[in-house]
Amino acid sequence: DVYAALVGQDGWPLQPVMFAADDAETSWGEDIYVVGDHAELDVWGEDGPGLRLSTDADLYPSWESLDAAEMPLGTPFEWKLVARYREDGPARWETGWNRSGFAGPPVLVGGGLELTGVWR
Repeated sequence: DVYAALVGQDGWPLQPVMFAADDAETSWGEDIYVVGDHAELDVWGEDGPGLRLSTDADLYPSWESLDAAEMPLGTPFEWKLVARYREDGPARWETGWNRSGFAGPPVLVGGGLELTGVWR
C-alpha cells in the first residue's frame, strides 16, 4: 500500500492529538488512560499502558491529557478509555464500541485535534 509506505517515512507531518474523558469516575488510586490501534496509543495496551490522562479536585470526574499523541497526518485510528491502578496493572475497559478519530490537517481541524469521550 503506497499510502502506508508514505506515512512510515521519516519527516512525514504529524498532528498533535489531545484526549479528554468526561464522567470517568475511578476508585482511589486509579488513573484513566487512552489506548488504541496505533503505536502512539500503545497498540491496545500491548506496547505499554497507553496515554495517561490527568485530573485534579476541580476537574474530576473529567480527565485530560497533558501530552499530545503525535499521529501521522491523514491517519484514521481507533481508541478507547481504560482505568488502571498502576501503569503495569490490569485495565478496566470502558464498555461499548471503539471510538474513532482522524488525524486531519491542522487547517481542517483548527490546529491541534482534541477528542473527548464520555466514560461508558
